[in-house]
Amino acid sequence: MNSLLFRVIKCSLILICCHSGYLQASLLISPTQVTLNDRERSTSLVLINTGQETRTYRLSWQQKSVLENGSYHNLTEEEAKTFPTASGMIRFSPKQVTLKPDERQTIRLAVRRPKGLADGEYRSHLLLKALPPKSPESSNVNGIRIKLNVVMSYSLPIIVRQGEIDASVALTSVTLAKEKTFPRATITALLNHSGRNSVTGNIIAYWQPSQDAPEQIVARVHGYTVYPELTQHKIQLTWPDYTPARGNLRLAFEGVKEFNGVLLAEKSILVTLDSIKTVP
Repeated sequence: MNSLLFRVIKCSLILICCHSGYLQASLLISPTQVTLNDRERSTSLVLINTGQETRTYRLSWQQKSVLENGSYHNLTEEEAKTFPTASGMIRFSPKQVTLKPDERQTIRLAVRRPKGLADGEYRSHLLLKALPPKSPESSNVNGIRIKLNVVMSYSLPIIVRQGEIDASVALTSVTLAKEKTFPRATITALLNHSGRNSVTGNIIAYWQPSQDAPEQIVARVHGYTVYPELTQHKIQLTWPDYTPARGNLRLAFEGVKEFNGVLLAEKSILVTLDSIKTVP
């Protein structure tokens, strides 16, 4: 009986994981980050149900700060009191949407900056929480019926800016480490930030095996945002199909959106066989 129960639980987890992946792909959000600059008072985002089932989403605010590795930390009530949040000056509608397959919905956001608002950047995260369906999906494993009721949520940053943009970034360290058992490597970089505003760009790693050879892109991260609450961000890129060799590795932080076409930061290192680290 214990063995059967274990198999049932294992199958349930597999089904839930598969189902979660499906749900994550069933809602298209555009844009995935909203910025209201100094003189902008309103904007919108679009939701599209790309799945095969009708889904209902409830919208609410979350307060988050970013960690050095790029993940988010949910702020406590006390922490939120001292964080420059934006939710108090933004109104959005509707607050709940039901989308049939291929149906789209526009979410409108309006900002009302309070008088005397200090220059800087204010941010909150808009949470889109999928409500459970009325009849949860179920599966049958060895005669035992399992009901699956997976609730997915999506969160995107909403930024309000006041005053002129004040931000600068610099790449201060780039290292390369190859994996011991797989033909791939990890590029690790430290990106320093100063100023009161965030910066968004693509982080691209270029490899040049010799001075006469053209550069080739070996790794990239699209749409990486450096937020002002941290002075240093740790970034990691995966270089697949890596073969240890001597050459020049250049890491570039290339701006997008309002920074489009701007090389925000770059750093090059000479890679030798002796300088390549090995990690498990």
